[in-house]
Amino acid sequence: MAWGKKLLFLLSLAAVLCASFFANAEDVPVYRALLIGCDQFLTEASTSPAAARNIDLLARALTTDERGYARIQQESDSVASLEGFEKAVESAFEGASDKDVSLIYISTHGLYQPGQPLDRCALLFSDGNQETALTAADMKRVLDQVPGIKVLILDACRSGAFIGKGLANPSAGMGVFCDPDYRLLCSSGGSEDSWYWHSEDDGDPSIQYGASYFATVLARILTPGLSPADLNRDGTVTLTEANLCLRTEYAASTPQVYPENADDFILYQYSITGIAPEDTVIRSLQLENSVITSADPVLRFTFTQTGEADVYYQIITRQNGVWDFSGAQMIADRETAADAGKPGMKQRELTLMGLDWESYGYVMLLVITKPQGHAELQASALISVQSETGLNPITVIGDGAFDPRLGQEASILVLHEKPCSVTAAILDADGRTIRWLCFSEPSRPLGFSGTTLYWDGKKTDGTYAEPGTYSIRITAYSGSFANTVLSSGPELLP
Repeated sequence: MAWGKKLLFLLSLAAVLCASFFANAEDVPVYRALLIGCDQFLTEASTSPAAARNIDLLARALTTDERGYARIQQESDSVASLEGFEKAVESAFEGASDKDVSLIYISTHGLYQPGQPLDRCALLFSDGNQETALTAADMKRVLDQVPGIKVLILDACRSGAFIGKGLANPSAGMGVFCDPDYRLLCSSGGSEDSWYWHSEDDGDPSIQYGASYFATVLARILTPGLSPADLNRDGTVTLTEANLCLRTEYAASTPQVYPENADDFILYQYSITGIAPEDTVIRSLQLENSVITSADPVLRFTFTQTGEADVYYQIITRQNGVWDFSGAQMIADRETAADAGKPGMKQRELTLMGLDWESYGYVMLLVITKPQGHAELQASALISVQSETGLNPITVIGDGAFDPRLGQEASILVLHEKPCSVTAAILDADGRTIRWLCFSEPSRPLGFSGTTLYWDGKKTDGTYAEPGTYSIRITAYSGSFANTVLSSGPELLP
């Protein structure tokens, strides 16, 4: 009798454990991805082979995510209409439920004229024979039909307009995709272009290589064993960590993110003991000085070289608001150091000579290798060239009402004629600092002379601030000069 009761107890326990296991299994999100690349257009220049390479890079990166993607669907020059987009979305995310995560990466031309309503910003879908500009509103109507969280990664000019960021007009409001069901990562602000690189095989000029600067860096962030975004080495890369890393290692334009602080959303999970891709020859590019002046035009940086390779440094300057790619300087590492080409930790100095220090506001450093005769972008960094002759007055625009509990964020625009470093704080009615937005952060090119900042309504401790009107204190630095402005700020709605 005792054995019968014991057996019954064990069977009951096993049933409970099994039920618990399957209940937990049902709570585990399923991950799916749709990667769309368009290279051939009717009204815009071809970007071939960049978009096709971009989706290959992202597909390879996603396959290393330890959570496992149930489906990774690639569409290269095959989506050219609203109907085509609907079919691709339906196919890629069939079976999705409210607990699932659906990732959409799109590489194409972006369309937006500053001043237009934000729902008019668009992406150009094309297969080389048919072409359609899909607005943000059109795309959201399609993606709203997919249950669960949608992660939208836009690799296109003006893509920040989809979330109302990187604009010289903060009163334009929130972008179409500023919605609690969405997470967005954009390659550029709403007023600037996004860029791709390409090279030819030295032995056969007809063979083209290339990708976007954004996708190249993003693919290295989503990498097992060495993700530069995962500073705490916990094996996960959050959306916030990815954006911060992009702002450090991606120089061609300014990435934008929504929501602004998404430390709780994991974009990528990986093995910290994983094996890095073979083409990752340069790791851990670190600038010792991300700001230079005419008094000290020496660029100092370090990196780790993991294998033998010829390394080159490309210097691209920005003049009158445009990157001068045609006038880029290429410097071979063997011209600067005796240990060139060999593996190991490298420390380098480059003196930037012949620059017009009042015209050039930014410099882009690219680290390149040439395996098998074609150039491969390994790392990049942005340098702010600041004036020593003083600062012009700055203007701060940050008033307006927002409700952070609805996913809204406050936009703050700092207009400055020259590059500078910015410190920003949110103050309450008693003048107390409740949140620092940045500390002496060098400005970036945005397509206009200014810096954009965003506040999610939270205090330093992560809790929401009380409803009311707040003020903004901005200090801009350049050389030995500083300029502080206290401005009326946003109203946080109850």
